[in-house]
Amino acid sequence: MTDDSTLDASNDPPVSEIDEIELTDEQRDALVLDRNVTITAGAGTGKTTTLTNRYLEFLRANPDATPKNVVTITFTRKAAAELETRVREEVYDELQAADSADEYARWRAVLDELDDGYTHTIHAFCARLLRENAVQAPVPMEFDVLDEDDAADLQRQVVVEYIDANETNPDVDLLSRLFGSHGRLVDILTGLLDERPDSETWLETWRGRDVEDYVDYLWEHICELDGTQAKAFFEEGQVQDALETANRFTREEFAVDAGADGVAVLRDIAEIADGMNTWDERAYQQVCRELYDRLETSSGGLYSSASHHLVGTKSTWNDETEAYSECKEALNTLLDRLSAIEDEVETTPGELERNSAHYVLALLRVFEDVLAEYEAEKETREALDFPDLIETTIEFLRANPDVRSSLRSSFEALMVDEFQDTDGRQWELVSLLAELTEDDVETDTVFLVGDKKQSIYGFRGAEVTTFDRAKDALREQNRAIGRDSIPDGTQDSPTDLELSGNFRTLDGPLTFLNEVFEEVFQPEGKEYADYEAEPQALSFERDRIEDVGTLNGSVEYLVVPEDEDSATKLLGADHPVTDAAVEHATAAEAEALGARLASLLAEPPTVYDTGVNETRDARPEDIAILLRRRTHLDRYQRALDAHDIPYSVISGTGFYETPEVQTLINLLRVLADPTDDISLYGVLRSPLFGFTDDRLAPIAATDDPLWQSLDATEDEQLRDATELLTHWRELAGCVHSDETEVLPWNRVLTRVFDDTGYLVSVGADEGGKQAVANVEKFRDEIREWSEGGTRTAASVLRRIDRQTELDPREGEAEVPEGTEGVRIMTIHAAKGLEFPIVVVPDLGSDLNFGRSVDEYGYVRLITDHDDYPFLAAGGPSPTDAFEVEKTTAHRYADDIEMPRERAEAKRLLYVACTRSRDHLLLCGTHEVEETDEELAFAEVNDPEEASAWRDWLQRPLLEQEGLIQDLVRSGQFRGTLGDATYSVQLPSEEDTWQEGDAPTGGSEEQFPSIEIPEKSATETVQRVSATQLVEAASEYSSDRDTGGENEFTSSDESAEDEDSDLPRDQFGTVVHRILEFDRPQSEWPELTRRIAAVNGFDVTETTVEEVIEHAVDAKDFLDTEAAAYEDSETYEELSVSVDVGDFRIVGDIDHLRVTPEAFIITDYKTNRLGTRTTEELAEHYRPQMMSYALAIMKHDPDREVLVNLRFTDGSATESFRWKHTDRESLSDNLVRLWNLIDQE
Repeated sequence: MTDDSTLDASNDPPVSEIDEIELTDEQRDALVLDRNVTITAGAGTGKTTTLTNRYLEFLRANPDATPKNVVTITFTRKAAAELETRVREEVYDELQAADSADEYARWRAVLDELDDGYTHTIHAFCARLLRENAVQAPVPMEFDVLDEDDAADLQRQVVVEYIDANETNPDVDLLSRLFGSHGRLVDILTGLLDERPDSETWLETWRGRDVEDYVDYLWEHICELDGTQAKAFFEEGQVQDALETANRFTREEFAVDAGADGVAVLRDIAEIADGMNTWDERAYQQVCRELYDRLETSSGGLYSSASHHLVGTKSTWNDETEAYSECKEALNTLLDRLSAIEDEVETTPGELERNSAHYVLALLRVFEDVLAEYEAEKETREALDFPDLIETTIEFLRANPDVRSSLRSSFEALMVDEFQDTDGRQWELVSLLAELTEDDVETDTVFLVGDKKQSIYGFRGAEVTTFDRAKDALREQNRAIGRDSIPDGTQDSPTDLELSGNFRTLDGPLTFLNEVFEEVFQPEGKEYADYEAEPQALSFERDRIEDVGTLNGSVEYLVVPEDEDSATKLLGADHPVTDAAVEHATAAEAEALGARLASLLAEPPTVYDTGVNETRDARPEDIAILLRRRTHLDRYQRALDAHDIPYSVISGTGFYETPEVQTLINLLRVLADPTDDISLYGVLRSPLFGFTDDRLAPIAATDDPLWQSLDATEDEQLRDATELLTHWRELAGCVHSDETEVLPWNRVLTRVFDDTGYLVSVGADEGGKQAVANVEKFRDEIREWSEGGTRTAASVLRRIDRQTELDPREGEAEVPEGTEGVRIMTIHAAKGLEFPIVVVPDLGSDLNFGRSVDEYGYVRLITDHDDYPFLAAGGPSPTDAFEVEKTTAHRYADDIEMPRERAEAKRLLYVACTRSRDHLLLCGTHEVEETDEELAFAEVNDPEEASAWRDWLQRPLLEQEGLIQDLVRSGQFRGTLGDATYSVQLPSEEDTWQEGDAPTGGSEEQFPSIEIPEKSATETVQRVSATQLVEAASEYSSDRDTGGENEFTSSDESAEDEDSDLPRDQFGTVVHRILEFDRPQSEWPELTRRIAAVNGFDVTETTVEEVIEHAVDAKDFLDTEAAAYEDSETYEELSVSVDVGDFRIVGDIDHLRVTPEAFIITDYKTNRLGTRTTEELAEHYRPQMMSYALAIMKHDPDREVLVNLRFTDGSATESFRWKHTDRESLSDNLVRLWNLIDQE
């Protein structure tokens, strides 16, 4: 459970409607008292209503009880607040209905104590319990609580300081060399601190052990090849014959050429087998592994046969034909016999595992030191973090039976919400509170509600199996006290209750959800494992609370071709989705989804508006796009922008980078140091003051600091701004004033908002509600930091910098109610929410399996097995000490965790789909292939090997007779699944949606843009990227001049590079991304690997070094430009477009610098120059640069354009310069060029 307030909301109708809802029989059963109760509450089944009613039922049945006698543990603070609100509304009703003074006094007392009730998250409850018992509990009297962000901040600080102070420590040095940098080691150690208490248990278990202990553990717990099986392998007659042949090859000489590798292979095998100790059973296992390693391909796995890769070509054996045949026969025998036990052999520890053991134990010793430092720092600060709260409370209750007894007497009802997301330690805490561990105590106070199907927080330590363990314990307790039934109930056992009446979803979509998850929630084996959720059929109950009448829901599956070939077959070569598929499968999916939503809003379906309790046409704000991950968020944003669909990103990324928050950060920098010219200029240009560049240019152009120039200016409004900034500095205590009271930072910001109308200003722009919410979130953070002791301007700014470094993807503020446009959010952020129309994309993308301590999967803490936590770490390869490889322990981790992670992936899909009220739109990429002259969907993985959601959905939903033929013919298909119906559609053509003056796009700041005149509705514009124009021009030129051979092909950034493990276009992408991130150069090697890995490439150190060389050259050039043009604004990766003739050129400028006189465009090229000169390459790229110049000129025709092409391979620069008088010729030349290409 967590204190994150953004992850939950009610499954239930509004508070005002509770009285109108007649409880179902299942909900009435849940109100039974005097016995322990556990409930499985399916999605949308009125869980919060049931909790509220049980709370009130307990108070009604116990006239002397107050809210202080009821403990209610919720998953989030928001859920706790909502439950209190629900209960308060019910208490108000009781007060109104009171028919006597005593009755009124009773409920008045309940109302007065409600705020003091024990409705908390698990961590807040523990903190309160420890504070109320601080005299007895092992905690400081006035301890502070570190929330997750505070703890992460402190952990990283401790680790960094430890590493810096212990660089010469042999263990630190060893680990830094293995992982490539101090930075990765810092991430791993902070990850282990975050894995407490499991990592602490691992430390306690393995402290003092050595390499042999580690290897022995692998043999005993991980190796699946037993000694008897290995010995039987060597006793096979054919294997013995093959080994005899190998021995003979060591004694004989053969007249073969270099390349007849089979001789060396057999001699190696003979040496391996000769060293086997036949008295030691483990020796047979080890030799099996060594034989396997010798016959393994470079990419893993055994050779399929004794091919020329292993033996050499026949010609290299000369006349030794008999020896050649014998060699192949012996090797084929060994390969055949080893393949029968290949899976088992792969789990056998070898040299790699022994190498790894040294690093695991070194990591253990360093972690022990770091943990001690972290504990000491917390003790100095008198602070507890979240794991401390749980562990300290458990230890306190264990050690004090009198306290347990007193608490049990006081807490007469103990309710836990969202129990599926707890873990074993939290259940132990509940058990101690209820004294379930005491044989002589009758416990009947526990009430748990949850749903295994909605357990999606495994990455935060939630253990879905805890729910069943708790059920079993409470069932046993009920039987012990003779109350394992429900008097007059409709269900049998109070610990097996269900809520299955769904109040959320319309009948049609609900039937579909029942049918499809009956398929998805099938077990991987013959029976359900304890971590697998079983399907639950939900009944339609929404008409009990809403007059939905004849409102019909719908389910649609949007099939998107996964690649260019599939898209061409299904949609044709000219379809926008086909164009997007060339870039990326997700780009194709985003384009298809944007077009579909545009057409949906043009002809909107009907939805039910709960605000006015009637049906109406759907609007953008009724739609929620629920993403599994934010990796490709920008692609979906661009697609919605392209189709003119307004949207807001809920808990999106880049909170600290949003313009409205950046303005406030700049303000804080100015208050701390008014001589910070860059921040001061930004503040003056921002909505706080709104001065234009022209207004500021005269004072910014002087040699004096900007603050000094402001003080001397004769511009009255600028002088007013200076006085206001000075007053705010006095309020913040940054400058002394006898007349001004120093305020906390959040109140300083409030004064700023009042003085400038900042909230009104940012709220009036596009995405205004999101912007205002972000500003409020920032003020709340500042308030919390101030209350926690962060009081000086410098400390506030350091805190912001640390937060940005810790989590650069910090989400924007949540504004789910009244949000502008389509809402884009993660599934986890949508947990507990509901929407009229839900879109679930990304069905075809790979699921993220293999949770690990580090980002790359090399350090894994294994906990889900029948033993203490165990750590797997990569080790140096036996054949290449500079390459880190994963070990058999990693395979063991996969075998244990992959089925569990697949089960959670099913549950995540369930949570996403069940957020829908009226309409559900599924969207996924699929590969199409030709079979027997017909099109068909490519095979997907079996369910037990699923790696994407489509592996569970394609067979039941898409592999129906005639489906793909109907899609090709008409673009749609009507399918059935059991009693459910749904439609399948192909992407439509490009379309846009317009509604009056509705905002388009998100809340991001708009950079200076090119004004493009609107085209008429009937006019079509062909889009071409600037780079496509270059390629087409080059191909046209080569076709005419060289008969088709393009001299620039090998130098173009998109060309393949056979000498590199990173394609050249990806190489250029990595260089660009490094410069965009603007991180310290010391972090560039790690950043290079991370960016390459995200794009599916594992790069060598040579490639990393080459990337950095190019990035350094580009950075040095940009720094030189910055020094040359001090008074300028800069923009990175600026998207521009310009209409030329009948086509539109689009592109992204790498770097744009704007001065009062000129636009300076810098485009860095990472081509390998080869025999081409930079002058020749510059001419090659001239059309692209002409397009950029023409596009940027339309923004301000009076500025000239200077284009610098920086070739990072040769540290050379080629430049173009155009003035406004060149606009017409630039346009004419581009039109002429395109027409020539188009004619070809």
